[in-house]
Amino acid sequence: MSVPQNLQELEGMLRKLLEPDTAVVAFATKILKKFLKNPSCVVPLLSMLSDSPHDEIRQLSCVLLRNKINVHWMRLPSETRDHSKKLLLQRLASEPSRRTRISVAALISSLSLVTVASGDWEELLSFLLAMSQAERPEHRETAMMLFRALAENIGRPLKKHFKTLLAIFQRALSDPHSPHVRIEGLRALEALLELLEEEDEDLILSFKNCVPDLLGLLKHCLSRFREDDEAADALAVGFEVFDSLVMSELPVVTAHVPIFVPFMLEVAVNRQIPHGMRDNAVQLLISLAASKPAQLVKLNLVEPCVTAVFMINAEVHPESADWADPDPHLMGAELLEALIAHLPRKHVFAFTLEKALIAARSENAMERKAALHVIATLSEGYPADAIDNLPHLLEVVFLLCRDQEHLVRSAALYALSSFADYLQPDIVQHKQASVSPSFHLLLFLCH
Repeated sequence: MSVPQNLQELEGMLRKLLEPDTAVVAFATKILKKFLKNPSCVVPLLSMLSDSPHDEIRQLSCVLLRNKINVHWMRLPSETRDHSKKLLLQRLASEPSRRTRISVAALISSLSLVTVASGDWEELLSFLLAMSQAERPEHRETAMMLFRALAENIGRPLKKHFKTLLAIFQRALSDPHSPHVRIEGLRALEALLELLEEEDEDLILSFKNCVPDLLGLLKHCLSRFREDDEAADALAVGFEVFDSLVMSELPVVTAHVPIFVPFMLEVAVNRQIPHGMRDNAVQLLISLAASKPAQLVKLNLVEPCVTAVFMINAEVHPESADWADPDPHLMGAELLEALIAHLPRKHVFAFTLEKALIAARSENAMERKAALHVIATLSEGYPADAIDNLPHLLEVVFLLCRDQEHLVRSAALYALSSFADYLQPDIVQHKQASVSPSFHLLLFLCH
């Protein structure tokens, strides 16, 4: 069969792609591949997109055009190119189906690579600017999506509009009617961050000023995620954006560390929040410890982080918990290991050990267990300091080896295992070996 010769035949072939029969789909695919090789495919597919009353046909037309339009674009007459750009903008504004509208936005994004980048579609930016301020939330969402795609695809030509785009995206974070707009605003800000360079001091300052709004949106979503799935989606995107901010070599988040860290700690220790979100907060704190350790020290935020470690480690991990949920102890251990790895010893060891020794005497069995896990981590991270404090540490661990609670006794053996691994040879030569006949047996079993 030859390629479609008119719009009716084209629509019929597109419909075959939607058939459940794989043989029919394979036949239509073969015909359409041949059809798409010629630049003459662009106009009929645009007509399908513009005039078909069927959502699925319009959406399919978009998908096929997106794959080929850049290949054929420069071979089209200038009048056809101008008409195509106008038609796409009209369709973007009038398309009632969200799925198809997203496909139109993706098609425009693809076309921008050969138009906006070369200055051949100046009206697109002004169109999107107006669309971002439209009354209909779906228009505002689509504008955010396209602005983000443009920032990702063509980048540098958009830099002269940086402050205008930043204001648009920042306004989207507090959109009163659409969570989709807020989510796309988050993603667009992350894309905008990638345009910044060290010498852009003025632009970096402007970007810094939107960080409190980002945190404000996360706090708002955190208060609503249980009854609002879209708030949970926004939280997930927000954590991704903050990870990019924290890991950036640019000082965009530095000034806001005093409010950023307490908020993430609040999330990390909140047992009412799903473990996945809490783990996201812990991972952000770990990234911050790795990338900006001096800020944590300067702002006296090390001790609150250590306190959070104890709170997380002291949690009961319910047997009914989802198997994919991170164990609280593992989250706490990971955070403490990051503090040990990236911060000066003097700001971590003494305070952490003091808290561990206090917690080891707690009436709460989970706090005693947490103390032992922390002691084990300290012995791995600071073996020389642990050896200096070995008499006291052994006294505590031996005492808790006889604890009434099985979890505490297990944790004490875990601490001894760490001593056996990291405090050699001092541990086996220690004089307390003569005090406890079972000492060498315990070390042997642990090692």
